[in-house]
Amino acid sequence: FNLNQAGLVANIIRKDAEPGLVTLNFGYAYTMRSNLNQNGLIRGISNRGSMADYWADISTGLFKEELYDYVADADLAFWAGLIDTLPGYSRQYGSIFEYYGDSDVADYGQTVRRLISNEGSTSDHSFSIGGNYSNKFYFGLTLGISNIRYTSHYEHLETTGEITPYGLDNFNYALHYENTGRGFSAKLGLIFKPVEAVRLGLAVHSPTMYRINEYVHDNITSAYTDGDKFDFKNEPSRYSYGLTTPVRLLAGLAVQIGKIGLVSADYELVDYSSALFSETGDGYDYSLKNEAIRNNLRRTSNIRLGAEMRYNHLYFRGGYGYYGKAF
Repeated sequence: FNLNQAGLVANIIRKDAEPGLVTLNFGYAYTMRSNLNQNGLIRGISNRGSMADYWADISTGLFKEELYDYVADADLAFWAGLIDTLPGYSRQYGSIFEYYGDSDVADYGQTVRRLISNEGSTSDHSFSIGGNYSNKFYFGLTLGISNIRYTSHYEHLETTGEITPYGLDNFNYALHYENTGRGFSAKLGLIFKPVEAVRLGLAVHSPTMYRINEYVHDNITSAYTDGDKFDFKNEPSRYSYGLTTPVRLLAGLAVQIGKIGLVSADYELVDYSSALFSETGDGYDYSLKNEAIRNNLRRTSNIRLGAEMRYNHLYFRGGYGYYGKAF
């Protein structure tokens, strides 16, 4: 069961007299921004390659003693006998299906089964207060709590069947990943009506300041026709860091043309290069990541135009949007 949206609004002040505060409302809303649940199963015969070939490729250029530090999953494959250095080379690798380079012909045809199971969501809790002052100024303030919850489990199994390069019967690689986080933000908006038909709007959306926790562990098993079995795993890794998203500045104009129609324009300014990673106690230096953000992302503008026309009982609506590139 997934609840996508829920909310309530309570009126605190309501009066007909002007000038002064005419209405004041409090609201709460829950919104699920994305549903990350996904399951998949892939099964078939591979005649062109193996995941072991991938591990051999990403290990190229590294001594076997360096694999754990740079490609930890390939290090598991090495100890499980799925990859090894090529004859006469210490930093080039071949897979067991390629007979570690001893043969010009690879033996494929194994059965591949891949299971993917993802679950989680991103959601927001919003607490808002808004009011109307003299039917000229409309204001609103929202405090938001954003939640991230994501779990992914991945398993890859290859069974050789009749094809048994170096006696390999099967291997299974499993990867488990968890991501949880919470962020806080604020939004402030103001609408001014100089005359009844014109509305001017300004808004500021503060950065969302997240604290994110990640957990990952993986393991590999391999079995051979002579009865040998290997089971290796990497130590679970935990990471915690802060992420601050860019501030957003918005402005809008809407003009009502009698009872005939309405035209509107909205402008949004976002500086994506201001996004920032930060450490949360482990002392990790994010300066290189933040420098890459500043060098590769940029400030951009988004423009939205809209119009509505009424003809008797018919309404016609149209719009145009321009969204600048963050890269």
